[in-house]
Amino acid sequence: MWIKDFFDLIKIRILFSALLTTFFGYSVGLDFSFWNISDLFWLLLGSGFVFSASAALNHVLEKDVDGLMERTQFRPLPTARLTRFHVICMVIAFMFIGILILYIKTNWLVLLNGILVFVLYDFVYTPLKRFSSMNTFIGAFPGAMPLLSGWFMVQESFSFFILLLFLMLYLWQLPHFFSIAWIYRRSYESANLKMVSGHDESGRRTRFYLVFSSIFFVVATYLPLFYGDLGGIYIYVVTLLNICLIGYVYKFCLDLNDMIARKILFITIFYPPLIPLVYVIGLFL
Repeated sequence: MWIKDFFDLIKIRILFSALLTTFFGYSVGLDFSFWNISDLFWLLLGSGFVFSASAALNHVLEKDVDGLMERTQFRPLPTARLTRFHVICMVIAFMFIGILILYIKTNWLVLLNGILVFVLYDFVYTPLKRFSSMNTFIGAFPGAMPLLSGWFMVQESFSFFILLLFLMLYLWQLPHFFSIAWIYRRSYESANLKMVSGHDESGRRTRFYLVFSSIFFVVATYLPLFYGDLGGIYIYVVTLLNICLIGYVYKFCLDLNDMIARKILFITIFYPPLIPLVYVIGLFL
């Protein structure tokens, strides 16, 4: 049970996605022939500790609302399988280890970006959920920022290419989380968390945000191709996903059905792992 609780605390699926995004930032910033496995290892390890600490602290900050929501009421803290003291000790330890690794083995830009992810996620986005339905737009920033950790490992400044990739990953989170907000709208309302789906009985507001965020995201998946190379199969895989996404968003507009929203959520889950994967595969084709 403690292993499951540990994975719950660090939000293992989100962590995996964040580290893949970090790897993606590294891989697009440096020619494959110059990849350094040791540098990449320390980058992912240090970032993993910092991101895990951020996720665990989120459990502490949201213990009260987690206990009120169906989808989170069985997490370790609401069920008292762990105490806040234990989790806070873990957060401190993980942050110390993560910062130490990033300080010694990476550079100040990577370190700063990791700390900003921690601060923005836990001390801006998390409390904002109690006050404004615009929290998703804010939370999408730390959600996309792991890309920059990878980039700054091998680059010292921004490029238009990486900014477009950041925009793409930022926009990806909007339809992803708007679909979650609709599926669990009752739970969010019972916990008094402000989501775009809150008290949206007609679904008009949710539909508006979901449609336009999906359109913007789909367009954003092609913009980086004008300024850089993402591999020969990228456009085919992304186009297939985009067709599926827009198709189900259209169906959702016709029928505000939770099952359709779940299919939208399911499709969006494939973007973060597939985009780095098809990029790496494309390097060898």
